[in-house]
Amino acid sequence: MLDQREQAQLSQAATRCAYWVERRVPGFLLGTRRPPRNVADVRPLAELLLILRVLTADRVPAVHRAFAAGIGAHIRPAVGTLTGAVDWAAVRPDPSGWSVGMALAMCVPLAEALTGEPLPAHEPALATIRACAAAPNAPADVLYASDVAGLSDHGEMMSLAVEREVADLSGGRLTRSSALYHLTHYLLYATDAGRRPGHWDPATTDRLSAALPALAAARLDRADHDLAAELLLAHAWISPDPAAAQLDRLAAAVQPDGHVPQYAPAVGPKRTFLTSYHPVLVTLAALAVSTSDILSSF
Repeated sequence: MLDQREQAQLSQAATRCAYWVERRVPGFLLGTRRPPRNVADVRPLAELLLILRVLTADRVPAVHRAFAAGIGAHIRPAVGTLTGAVDWAAVRPDPSGWSVGMALAMCVPLAEALTGEPLPAHEPALATIRACAAAPNAPADVLYASDVAGLSDHGEMMSLAVEREVADLSGGRLTRSSALYHLTHYLLYATDAGRRPGHWDPATTDRLSAALPALAAARLDRADHDLAAELLLAHAWISPDPAAAQLDRLAAAVQPDGHVPQYAPAVGPKRTFLTSYHPVLVTLAALAVSTSDILSSF
C-alpha cells in the first residue's frame, strides 16, 4: 500500500502532467486545423481521447476525472467539426484499423462518451465501426471502439487475448517492447480501463500482478518511461496493491513542467510535442489511477 507521503507525491506528479497536457491542447488538435493527410495527424487526438476515457472511470480520483471531463468538453467542438467534415461514404473498413477514416471514426464514440452527447457524425461513424468490427480478423482497437459505442461487448474475446499473452509471459518469451505494448493494450480493452472485470482465472491475475511491476522496473532501469507507465497502468486495473517502488520512480521522472522523457536524454529523440505527448499521457494515467481520492486534492 502507498503511505500518505507517496500518495501526495504521485498526485502532485500527475497534476504536473495534467498541466502539461492542458497547455498543449492545440497540439492534439493538429488534425482539426486542416484536412488530415495521414494517420499521424489524427493519432495524437485519438490517443488523448483514449487517455481521457481512462481518467473518467469511477475508480479514478475526482480531481483527475474533473480534469478529463473538462478537456473533453473543451475539445468536443473541434472533434465535431473534424469528424463532421468527413466524406463517410468514401471511408472503407480498414483491417489495420488505422486509416485516416477509421481513426476518425474511432474518435467519435470516445468523444461522445466524455460528454454524453452525440456528435454530428454519430450515425455514419458508428456504421463504419460496425462494418469494420464485423469483418474477419477485425483489429482490437476497432473492437474496443465498438464496445465504447455500445454496439458490442468484446470483453471475453479480449480476455482470451490477455491469456494468450500471459502464456508467452510465463514462458519467458514476452520481453520485446512491441509484445509488452500489445499486452497492456489488451488489458485496457478487456477491462475497459478498469470498468469491467477480466474474464480469466485467478492464476492469470496472480501472474500478471507479479509480472507487471517487475517488467516496469526493468523498463525504468532503461529509462523507458513510456512503456513502464503503460505496464504500471495495466497493473492498476488488475491489482488492488499499487507497485509503490516503481510508481515512485516513475513520478520522479516527471519534470517540473510536467514533461516526461520517453527515454534517457542521451538516447532519446529530440524533445518535440510529437515525441513527448504519449509518455506524458500514460504517466498521467498511471499515477492518477494509482492514487486515492482522499489525497488527490492538489
